[in-house]
Amino acid sequence: MSTCLPKPIHRFFSHYLPVVKGLAANTVAAYRDGLRLLLCYAADRRKKSVDELNVEDLDEPMVLAFLDHLETARGCSAGTRNARLAAIRAFSAFLAREDPSLLPQCHSIRGIPMKRTEHKTMTYLEEKENDINMISHWLGHADINSTHLYVEIDMEMKRTMLDRAPSPVVNDVTPWRQPGILDWLNRLTKATELCAANRQHNPENSATNA
Repeated sequence: MSTCLPKPIHRFFSHYLPVVKGLAANTVAAYRDGLRLLLCYAADRRKKSVDELNVEDLDEPMVLAFLDHLETARGCSAGTRNARLAAIRAFSAFLAREDPSLLPQCHSIRGIPMKRTEHKTMTYLEEKENDINMISHWLGHADINSTHLYVEIDMEMKRTMLDRAPSPVVNDVTPWRQPGILDWLNRLTKATELCAANRQHNPENSATNA
């Protein structure tokens, strides 16, 4: 039995990340970008629209192919790859929690290792006001406690980071059929479309972005 994506994605971004996990808005936005890229890639590979994708379409081989695509076709660094994988692993953990029948698939995805990155990027990440969760993901740490060994942020910087991290605004009554998943994700931070699959099934948007 296939599991549709819209409802779990909505719960993941509107409740699980900001409320249950308490992640900052910039971290939620980064997770959104990672999953949106995966959805676009999977839709193109499966020859279907993003709205037609099921959870089962996002299996381990698909995720591994996507990660390889990031580094080879898009020229992404190991840090960017890790950030995208962190979003996917977080979503997989959420899916397993929501539906135990998905445990085997989610477990295999969460077992995909992250690549090591240089710790000299730590200062740069701090200065760019990223929160501790995002720094941990970028550096490829499996445990956030490892990140604390490298991060030393004074109280003033912490105060500034908190001031700049408002809770994400999500419309709980957003319809799912019109517009589709990508349109809803795009509106989280008013970003633009990313993939051909979305344009093919949303001709009005294609004309607007041409």
